[in-house]
Amino acid sequence: MDHDLKRENRVLNDKVRALLRENRLLKGIKGHDVDSLMGMLYRRGMKIFRMNDSDDLLLAPSVPESIRDEFIDRLHHYSFRLFLRDLIRYKNEARVSDLVRYCSPEAASEYLGFLIEAGAVEEFEPGRFRAMQPVRSFGGTLEWYVYRLFRDEFAVPALYGVRFKGTEKSGDYDILADVEGMLLYMEVKSSPPRGIEAHQVSAFLDRVEELIPHAAIFFDDTHLRMKDKLVPIFEEELRLRAERRGSDPPGTIRLMDEIFLFGRRLYLMNSKKSVAGNLRLCLRHLFKDRKRNVSAPA
Repeated sequence: MDHDLKRENRVLNDKVRALLRENRLLKGIKGHDVDSLMGMLYRRGMKIFRMNDSDDLLLAPSVPESIRDEFIDRLHHYSFRLFLRDLIRYKNEARVSDLVRYCSPEAASEYLGFLIEAGAVEEFEPGRFRAMQPVRSFGGTLEWYVYRLFRDEFAVPALYGVRFKGTEKSGDYDILADVEGMLLYMEVKSSPPRGIEAHQVSAFLDRVEELIPHAAIFFDDTHLRMKDKLVPIFEEELRLRAERRGSDPPGTIRLMDEIFLFGRRLYLMNSKKSVAGNLRLCLRHLFKDRKRNVSAPA
């Protein structure tokens, strides 16, 4: 009898979790014009299992809109993003002295004051600070920030942290967006180039091949050079794939500064001078490429 009750309990728990997951999906869709984006995914046979998850965000989704807007405004600044990385990295041991690698002690104290007011951080002992939510890394918050850039600044239907059912390739699709009828996939990395390895680039390219987007962007939130490590990794991975297909590898073009194009619609960018500015440059190139295709003679 106990065994039967335990089995029934597990079944009920599984159903509750499924309902909660479905409710989160509906909340993520409600109020935003993502029908066209969902249609693009459906036509590719991609069934969403999870998206727009707030579990690993530094800022709770229930905060007032004014606080959320100020948080986004601060995230525009690279120094604030670096500060948040350190804060999360130190977890329960963060002191002001730990958080001043990229800002002054005065700025660190001001940042902490805002985060405490926003309910994202608490001073649980005098001089010691920690996140209110158990955040694993800055990656989730960075994905959410880029998603909000698409939604708020570019007026583009978008989703973040998307995972699909029954796909051959594992991993999340960090950002998916419908950019004027084109499906865009964007990978978001918060570590510096030295922390990104070939297998991560390969996994990104696997997901590109599976999803078949019109364009893809690999974004590393750093002001360091892409040319030294990441460009060679991309070139080698693309060469190997072309070799297996029996074709020529795509060429590499520097669009501007540390923004690169491989082939026609595969982009690599960092965050210097700004995330939005670099993203805008990639989108502008994408629009020009589409115009060339439309206007080309048959």
